Amino acid sequence: MAKRRRWLRRTLLGVAVVSLATGVVLGGMLAYDLTWGNVVSDRTAKQLATELREVWVDERTTTKPERVALDAVTPLAEPAINEAFALLYVPRLADDMWGVPIIEGVKQKQLDAGMGHYPTSALPGEIGNFSLFGHRTGNGQPLYRFERLVAGDEVIVETENYWFVYVLKKDKIVSPEAIGVTSNAPLLELGIAPDKPYRVITLITCEPRWTDLQRWVWWGAIQEVYAHSTPPAVITAVNDARDSAG
Repeated sequence: MAKRRRWLRRTLLGVAVVSLATGVVLGGMLAYDLTWGNVVSDRTAKQLATELREVWVDERTTTKPERVALDAVTPLAEPAINEAFALLYVPRLADDMWGVPIIEGVKQKQLDAGMGHYPTSALPGEIGNFSLFGHRTGNGQPLYRFERLVAGDEVIVETENYWFVYVLKKDKIVSPEAIGVTSNAPLLELGIAPDKPYRVITLITCEPRWTDLQRWVWWGAIQEVYAHSTPPAVITAVNDARDSAG
């Protein structure tokens, strides 16, 4: 009996040591992913944003932002998978979401470098549902402070020729299987008249933070479009403030 107790104690001690070591390894892996992973993703996103801006050469003016009629907008060319084709700005989340690349595709490779665009959804300014997915934790976590969003917040999309300003209207927490959130079926809560073109944006992330148990979704309706040479006033104001802060 004494031998059996000693064997049991040694066995339990061994299990405890292995469990502790496993916990340390897993904890280290998680810490690495949430620190160095964010650093790598941030660098990649900034590089993509820089490359886009270098291609989008124009002369910014200090004149009043020039609005463009929606029906006069030139359609954006269909992007290829992995192609960065736009930049996303959310004034309320400016610390995290300011000039974040939008990349075609919503697989991990695309989400590691910015916001992913559902390939079957509309493009900026088009009739339909322009649908995006982004991380809330890890991999750059552009939507880390997603819970701060409120109805009335602006979401601004920059492309080579335009600035598209959307205004958030409605949010909802759904299951991961609720694929209808990217649908073109009109949401009455967005206040878009039945006889008007349905141009909306959808932002999707995981909920609660640190898990993928559910999805938190915000929908917004397009409000206005500006020529690329004359950004919306909020873009200029935030950029000036960031430059002043160093």
